[in-house]
Amino acid sequence: MDLANLAYTLSGLARGTHRLAIVAKDIADLQTKLHLALEKLTDLECTRLQIQSGIYYTDPKSFAEPGKTAFLFPGEGSQYPNMLADLCLHFPKVRAWFDTLDENFPDKNEYLPSSIIFPPPTCTTDEERNFIAKQLFSMKVAPGALLVANLALYDLLSALGIGCDIMVGHSSGEHAALTASGTVPRMEQGQLINKFRHLNQIYTDLEAQDSIPKGALLSVGAIDPALLKQFVDSSSERLHLAMDNCRNQAVLFGSEADIDEAATQLKKAGGICVRLPFDRAYHTPLFEEVEAAFRPYYDDLEMIPGHTRLYSCVTCEAFPEQPEAIHDLAIKHMSARVRFRETVEKLYDLEQVRTFITVGPGDDLTAFVNDILGDRDYLAVASNTQRKSGLEQIQHLLARLFTNRRVVDITHLYKYRELTQVSLDAAIPLEVNQKPKPVLDLTMPIMRLKPDFVSSIQDKLYPELQSRGSDEAEEVEEVE
Repeated sequence: MDLANLAYTLSGLARGTHRLAIVAKDIADLQTKLHLALEKLTDLECTRLQIQSGIYYTDPKSFAEPGKTAFLFPGEGSQYPNMLADLCLHFPKVRAWFDTLDENFPDKNEYLPSSIIFPPPTCTTDEERNFIAKQLFSMKVAPGALLVANLALYDLLSALGIGCDIMVGHSSGEHAALTASGTVPRMEQGQLINKFRHLNQIYTDLEAQDSIPKGALLSVGAIDPALLKQFVDSSSERLHLAMDNCRNQAVLFGSEADIDEAATQLKKAGGICVRLPFDRAYHTPLFEEVEAAFRPYYDDLEMIPGHTRLYSCVTCEAFPEQPEAIHDLAIKHMSARVRFRETVEKLYDLEQVRTFITVGPGDDLTAFVNDILGDRDYLAVASNTQRKSGLEQIQHLLARLFTNRRVVDITHLYKYRELTQVSLDAAIPLEVNQKPKPVLDLTMPIMRLKPDFVSSIQDKLYPELQSRGSDEAEEVEEVE
């Protein structure tokens, strides 16, 4: 039996009460995971499975109110080589964004952004590799690459039926959030990218005039936020708290010497300190000196109340509805601290957001949400991660959303493939004594599972293991 055809067939079935989702690479992998799922679900205390290899299940009685969904758009620093590369091969809408970035790049004779984002795997010299690595974080490439990656994933999630109630942009991720939310009305991709290049040109001109305040940025972890704030406040404004991301991650800005000294002291206090590959004084009062220079870029953009509510990490509030006030707040984010931790807390407590989806490259924002909310009831998941291929992570995203009763349209996975429906009458062969391969088990027991439901799963999935009949309707959703 072909796994792709089987997954395609199952994707069109009606949604049932109990939901099991499996991400499998082949029939043998599917057999192993079905066997393991059955083994886990025979435990009467198990009502939820979250096994990272690709097994997800949630009993309907363990569902809390789904609440609202928030899309989180990451900022600079989340980009990485070959981000979304395989998604460009599978989904034309994703590739179109990167093609448009190339088409509108002003220095085509020098290189194309795609040659930096998707570098050659072989036949490059050390000098060429160093150049590529540096350019990925340069003002010429980084802002545009991040913008199109964020919006490409947003378009893909929309095609997969995944929507949201609120959007948030982290740092420069706010540019994508402004567009995705409709606060900046949607325009042709090339027009949007060209307008965005105006912002980069302003920055380039200021840098040529040596007007951009510079220094060093330090990521700090494992230090209590209150203690870190006291440390910064005692520095006589030599240090600035640029980003408050979560309880265990903040970003400081200062001169090279001050940052080196801060790192030494914080490490002695048990902190984990890492220098970041940026030198601009973003998100500090020092940037107020040049903030006005960026006003023409924002004034050239129409800004209106969008179709989706947009939250600001400057105020931890929703954007205002007056166009002029929207412009002012959008500009202010360049010199104001990123208050991501407070924003997530407010979304959870006041807006009743229970699902947080990172829409962009990397999974840092998902990690921040997990650190902020801890053991509270919520779902945080990334649409992309460096630890998995782009397509595989999308499949895991769909599996987790589906089993948690969020709305998804899995059929879009098969839109550009020639697949056929298969008969489900033929059972997938499985040896009774077959032992599953070892996997990372993150099972989280929550509530009791009725014995008659366990029996129904046995009857449905494994004819070889039938012990008694059952007429309870269940559903198995499989994602290849």
